[in-house]
Amino acid sequence: MRELFTQGLREESPKESEIGAIPESWDVVSLGSLGRIGNGSTPKRDVKTYWEGGYYPWLTSAKVYDRLITAADEFVTDEALARCHLPRVKAGSLVMAITGQGKTLGNCALLGIEATVSQHLAYVSINSSEVAGSYIRGYLETRYGYLRDVASGGGSTKGALTCAFLRDMPIPLPRTRIEQQEIADILDAIDQKIDLHKQKKAVMEDLFRTLLHKLVTGEVRVSNLDLSALETARDVEVTV
Repeated sequence: MRELFTQGLREESPKESEIGAIPESWDVVSLGSLGRIGNGSTPKRDVKTYWEGGYYPWLTSAKVYDRLITAADEFVTDEALARCHLPRVKAGSLVMAITGQGKTLGNCALLGIEATVSQHLAYVSINSSEVAGSYIRGYLETRYGYLRDVASGGGSTKGALTCAFLRDMPIPLPRTRIEQQEIADILDAIDQKIDLHKQKKAVMEDLFRTLLHKLVTGEVRVSNLDLSALETARDVEVTV
């Protein structure tokens, strides 16, 4: 992933920048130059007129694991939008978890719907049709460790990023949306492959548990198992 953002896809000569080597035709821009950055709030739960009958999607930091957010779990009313510092964030924007001590902080997702957000999320409303949000998300994912280090800098246990920091954060940017999207597509393909392997792993674990239970209960006896495939695999491994 890092090579995609330092070498690109066009076999260009590298040039040095404030964030290291990048392809010659690329620029380094601040995240804030791409659009508006801010965060939201959580309307008071005991004010029923903020929640009952709500229709407008309201997102918490847990939604960043979706990567592409297409639905909300909670909704707020027009009164909440008007009174509770709740921005209307358009589809195509990015959201990032900016608080917390767990793994959530530093994760980001692309909005597939218009929504508003809690104070634990920052949003980046990209204002240029020449910038692919999925590319920016992909780059920010490579900076996950760095973002968490910044949030806990100096041994702080607060565990938070600020919108001011995100506005100044440097981003390597190909000059054409086409190349940005090509890089994003490669990252999406990698993620799909990872998800496929996770599904296969889950199936194998379920199979193992089922077989183990049958062996323990005597439903299947060891003497009846065909282990020839395992023996063949072991022989291949020894030969290699």
